[in-house]
Amino acid sequence: KPLRHVAIQHTTNGWLIAALTDDRRLLLGRFDAKRNLLTGKTHVEQDITQLPSLPDNADIVEMQLDDRAKHLVIATKQSGLILVDITDPQHASIREGVSTGADAITDMTFLVGTGSVVVGTDTGRIEQWLLVRNEQNVYHLVKVREFEKLKGAINTLSAEYARRGFWAADDQGSIGIYFATSHRTLLIDEVGHKAFDHLAISPINGHALLTAADGNTQLVSVWNKHP
Repeated sequence: KPLRHVAIQHTTNGWLIAALTDDRRLLLGRFDAKRNLLTGKTHVEQDITQLPSLPDNADIVEMQLDDRAKHLVIATKQSGLILVDITDPQHASIREGVSTGADAITDMTFLVGTGSVVVGTDTGRIEQWLLVRNEQNVYHLVKVREFEKLKGAINTLSAEYARRGFWAADDQGSIGIYFATSHRTLLIDEVGHKAFDHLAISPINGHALLTAADGNTQLVSVWNKHP
């Protein structure tokens, strides 16, 4: 069946790939490549597991895997975040979903370290949700911060590679640059008049590529030294 959504993460034990199929099956694949030093040949071991079914009304926007191979976080258009425990894929479980409010979620991404996710909505709101343990030592998602909003709907979010900073772009040509740890808004600026569908940050945080809906790509430079 065709795949509707895919999440990919590299872990210490190989690659994880989660996928939602067109017939709404939620699958998790583990892939580990091993190279024979004598022959030079590479052998890939794979294990595909079907995870528990999602609620019928869950309209998926984005999926993200953490780098410890413990959690799959799913964002839905119904303003919901669903946490799936994949520590043991054969006995995976779906935690109780949480609501982010009345706005529809439009994008989501893990920040560096994959301990928290940033969520964007159709009204320009941006929130940070943290993975924390409750009194029963079970992980759940808790909202910890809300950042200065953009004018339009959040089309794309992109996390920095080495810091807990991130960028957001909306459907009116504006970008926002934020730092989560200190809850700071570093910049909000209009860099175009078209919606940005894709955003990629350079590893040293000095440049970003913005791609509009018509395929036009724009390079922006920014001075954003630590701290």
